Amino acid sequence: MIISAKLNYSIKAVLELARSYGSGRLLNLETISESQNIPQPFLLQIMSLLKRGGIVESIRGVSGGYMLTKGAGEIKIKDVIMAVEPSLLMGKKESDNSVEAAIENIWNTARSRAESYFEEISFEILLDKTITKENLSYNI
Repeated sequence: MIISAKLNYSIKAVLELARSYGSGRLLNLETISESQNIPQPFLLQIMSLLKRGGIVESIRGVSGGYMLTKGAGEIKIKDVIMAVEPSLLMGKKESDNSVEAAIENIWNTARSRAESYFEEISFEILLDKTITKENLSYNI
């Protein structure tokens, strides 16, 4: 699976915001950019997608910035994927051709399993750095 820079940066940006969640502190683009080494123009595009996806909210002004709309335990990796690159998890319509249908079924099953896996990983887990087989229930 190839993960784009956009998605990778999006996860890093949300993780940075998760670190400050609950402090009442807003993070501006410069802070997020410097902390996570994300180019600011690219980060602005990402934050727009995350805002449209309901993951972050922004407040304008001198002391403005960004914050998460929910706690780190409520936001999942899947939420970020669906806000930034939903096609990564979307399956294709199955073909009438039996060989093509069989192959598409494999890809759709893989996407479905990936989606379930990404639904289990919250940013709270990422913050705790406790992603293990023991705390995530998935079947390989």
